[in-house]
Amino acid sequence: MTDPNDPRWGDYVPWFFRYQNFAVRGNIDIFFARVSQRLHRLLYHNEANLPSKYHFISQLESESLQRFRQVGGEEPHQVLSSYFQPQMVDQDIRQRHYDAHQSWLASHRGTDAASEWKMAQRERQLAIEHDIICERIGVLEAVLRLLPSASTLPLIRDIRRIFAEADLILDIRTDNGIPQIVPIEEPLLQHEIIDQLLPRLAAQFPERAKELVSAYRGLLNGEDADTIFVGAFKSLEELARELSGDRQFIFDKKHLTEHFPHLHGTIHITLMRLSDHRGDKGGHGKDAPSPHEIRYLLFAICNAALLLLDYPKR
Repeated sequence: MTDPNDPRWGDYVPWFFRYQNFAVRGNIDIFFARVSQRLHRLLYHNEANLPSKYHFISQLESESLQRFRQVGGEEPHQVLSSYFQPQMVDQDIRQRHYDAHQSWLASHRGTDAASEWKMAQRERQLAIEHDIICERIGVLEAVLRLLPSASTLPLIRDIRRIFAEADLILDIRTDNGIPQIVPIEEPLLQHEIIDQLLPRLAAQFPERAKELVSAYRGLLNGEDADTIFVGAFKSLEELARELSGDRQFIFDKKHLTEHFPHLHGTIHITLMRLSDHRGDKGGHGKDAPSPHEIRYLLFAICNAALLLLDYPKR
């Protein structure tokens, strides 16, 4: 798996490497059909006033690390529109699945390769579909990055509407005027952490604030979600120890009843279950949640920290 934290990336890591574990959900056919039509219009009518549409297509091939490729003999609007058409996406999935099958058979000669392949065929198909969809989202982000900034606002507006119609949990952020496609929970997480929790934590417990800032940045940079969650929960545990004055505090029934008795019993249960989620196979003998689930558990950690900060002082 490509490391999105490698400093050689400089100031930009392509989308499909930043969010390798993004859980693709929504109506993908609607999404690609709408994007295909919108990008056809963009280039056919040269809405961005590009000096050369051919140069733009060549730039896009480079910027996307050749996930998008030029096709000889086709006009720029045709090749870009075709790349996003649902039928072309399906064709690429079938071709990549066929290529993977042939490679598997070649490397498993003399074994019951056909049977082994069939057993895991659906998992491989889903993995290929995921990769191809994520590559195209990355190409779409590259389009936004390459266009003159003055021309991106109408396009960003339309793509955000396409995300909404297709029920994809994606949005477009324009920090420093540079468009960036992000999972929709990240702006919400930023609101929960940056706007509410961190200023209060920084004033009282600066070390805990630094740790949660680090977890938040790790999430945005595509770092291992399980590691992020474990680190963030340790910060929550340290906060509870500092607030309670009990250096042995853990989120179990005994300690919660002793130090936070006025929290409702259901909240005690929620906090104990949140603690259980940090276990992995090596440490606690249980499977860790998926990366997508851990994003939402990070919400729970931030909300729990706010809850503890608001708990009446003794």
